[in-house]
Amino acid sequence: MASLIISSQLAEGATGEWIWNNPPTGVAHSFTAQPFCPLDYSGLHSTFASVEITDVIHEQQFVKWDPPPQGQIAGTPVFHNRIRIKMKNTGNQLAGFNLYMSWS
Repeated sequence: MASLIISSQLAEGATGEWIWNNPPTGVAHSFTAQPFCPLDYSGLHSTFASVEITDVIHEQQFVKWDPPPQGQIAGTPVFHNRIRIKMKNTGNQLAGFNLYMSWS
């Protein structure tokens, strides 16, 4: 299954970072970026679009301890997961892109 998670633009040579909080866990993630030449009411902004996924970083952060259930000594740790995706416009014109994620 693939889902569109980001639709955005990057200026020529620019980099950007997007974060997805609490993605599905226990599955394999894969990402692909589909570039497009952006246009609006004033016309086409570029004639060539090229983007690169430069890094995919999986992070887990401890948040707190939930109190233990009655009759137990230890509490339960609570974590937040996130994925940071770094992108780069490898061209010399404004580039739009759709970032898709699939998991299985």
